[in-house]
Amino acid sequence: MFGLSILDIIVILGYFALIFYIGYWSMKRVKTQVDYYLGSRRFGSFVQIFAVFGTGTSADSPIGTARNTFRDGISGIWTVLNWLFTTPFNWIIYPWYRRMRMLTLADFWEERFQSKSLAGFYAIFGIIFFMAYISIGFTALNKTLIALTPIDKSDMTPAMVAEQGMFYELKALQAADYQSLNSGQKERLKELEALKPNANFSHLNPKITIITVAVVIIACAVAGGLVASFYADVVQGIFIILLSVIMLPFGLYRLGGFEGLHAKVNDFYFSLLGSPLASEFTWYYVVAISLLNLYGIVVQPQRMTMSGSAKNELSARIGGLAGNFIKRVVTLFWGMTGLVILALFAREISDPDLVWGYATHELLGGLGLGLVGFMIASLLAALMSSAQAYMISASALFVNNMYRPLVPDRHDGHYVTAGRIVGGLVVAGGTLIAVAYNDVFDQLKLSWELPIVFAAPFWLGMFWRKANRIGTMATVLVATILFFVLPLCIPVIVPGVRIACTQATREKVEVVAMAAKEADVNIRARQISEWDFLNTEGRAVGERPAAISVGNTIEKTFKSGGTALFFSQGLKKDRETEKLTGKGLFYFDLFLLYKAGVRLDALRPQELESVRLFIRMVLPLLLLFVMCLVTQKQDNRVLNQFYAKLRTPVSPDKEEDTRNVALAAESPEILEKAKMFPGTNLEFGRIDKVDVWGFLAGVAGVIIIIFLAFAMVRIGA
Repeated sequence: MFGLSILDIIVILGYFALIFYIGYWSMKRVKTQVDYYLGSRRFGSFVQIFAVFGTGTSADSPIGTARNTFRDGISGIWTVLNWLFTTPFNWIIYPWYRRMRMLTLADFWEERFQSKSLAGFYAIFGIIFFMAYISIGFTALNKTLIALTPIDKSDMTPAMVAEQGMFYELKALQAADYQSLNSGQKERLKELEALKPNANFSHLNPKITIITVAVVIIACAVAGGLVASFYADVVQGIFIILLSVIMLPFGLYRLGGFEGLHAKVNDFYFSLLGSPLASEFTWYYVVAISLLNLYGIVVQPQRMTMSGSAKNELSARIGGLAGNFIKRVVTLFWGMTGLVILALFAREISDPDLVWGYATHELLGGLGLGLVGFMIASLLAALMSSAQAYMISASALFVNNMYRPLVPDRHDGHYVTAGRIVGGLVVAGGTLIAVAYNDVFDQLKLSWELPIVFAAPFWLGMFWRKANRIGTMATVLVATILFFVLPLCIPVIVPGVRIACTQATREKVEVVAMAAKEADVNIRARQISEWDFLNTEGRAVGERPAAISVGNTIEKTFKSGGTALFFSQGLKKDRETEKLTGKGLFYFDLFLLYKAGVRLDALRPQELESVRLFIRMVLPLLLLFVMCLVTQKQDNRVLNQFYAKLRTPVSPDKEEDTRNVALAAESPEILEKAKMFPGTNLEFGRIDKVDVWGFLAGVAGVIIIIFLAFAMVRIGA
């Protein structure tokens, strides 16, 4: 059934039954908003660890990492491992949210800057952020399920065979020099790009599959709220860890161990930082992404849910640090699995997005142990653990910071019901994005950048008393317009900009001679097979690729440059006018920098991207700093109340906790004594031994992960 064995289906249904039971069990324990959105702040370290790990690990994490290592080599692990260097800071950051004693992170903007408008705008941002993140997991899962439930070639209909041929033809036409194509081929290319043919066909309907999974997620999260989500995360976290390692031993066994892996795959695939020409993840781009993540991580809306639900600060710290380090470790396994798939199946896989599903089908499907069903259940677990938490956080933002101000003074049950409805709509929105948008990595990069709108005001609001409402509003408005509104609107209002602004980075070509290994031979065999398939119908493009054998000297050509300076999706020949045309968003900030005389065209693509990210981090900080210097700061009584919370450790006794905060707010000397720089407007708290030793433990963890990464790529070399 659906290309799965009975045992596979039993495993999947068993997983669903367990998750539904957790949702039903939790539903009876939800009475108030704090129950539904923060689990009554009851969770200890063990649950927090798995909640942080599960929420931060969606289906796109293993699938996207394996995809990029299959395509670019082991440096593809930085797709996910770029968060590594922010991990020690979780020990410092997570207690902030617990001490804020708020329901949502939107409350921060209302309490710190006395602005319901800022809180409402942040709530809108948070809902969009969650929809984007949920859609990434759905897109990745969808592609993998296609590969896990394939229709055999012998069972393909004539229409499917014809569509597969169109896919190969489109691929060949896109790879050829456009100017070398004749008029008929150019017209055919235009036609195929509009059709978007597939090469792989599944027993499952992708759209129906996504919608079905969405319904399950909504049912579980709506019923039990955060309690159901977090307890399910313990189960789902175990599933995710197992899915991360289950394929690797089977693949290595077939290869003959790590020695066999190195014998079949060329050495440059084992470079952790790749090459400026062969990989997107050079060292300076990794640095840029790491800084961007640290800059924006603090305003990710789920942070309040993750940390605010802990029963105390230590549980929040341990969960934030250990949960994230588990993900860093399993990321190494995802990366190595991608290389194993390259060594085994380079001949069969033409779409890197399908590598995880195809390898699961080939390595585990024939064992008859229900492992394909287990893999599907594990990927569902990875998606559900993230989507449930995002859904609950999004509903809290809407109800508490948008709906409740408009419909006040209702009982908690009313607001919980409203939150359940909105949460379901958020997952539905993410589902629609996934159905309409099909590029996992582009969706992922967008999610990295969305938080920059609020990042600068949060950092300065936390640590500088002069940060105020006027400066924050101006900064949020300018960042939104400059980085998101103008890039979207300028090409619509001024269409000519797509043709007039086609400047690109200089093209660089690196030709590397090397001895062919088995993976190279298999890749060439696939290229020949595709060419022959098209040639039988008279649609082949160019000359037939030459066959190679293991040990033959081959040349790999790495092209870099030609990257559009101002357009997110690069430059393409317009099929109507045959003019070079910019595609995607228009980077207005880079355009201004170029007009100011900065030679952006002399940069490598990764250098250009690093510059763009640096602008997005620094410009809002500078604007906010200047604006706050020339405008009046917030009322001291408001500031004292806010910083009293941040300087007062949380007490398990609610009445005692309230008294402690009130005392600190009314006693300026207590607040000053708790500051690192008393007598100034800087609000850095004093560092204690717990801060130091926990942060150092995090740094040690980073060093261990890097050591393990280097060790794994050297085994068998």
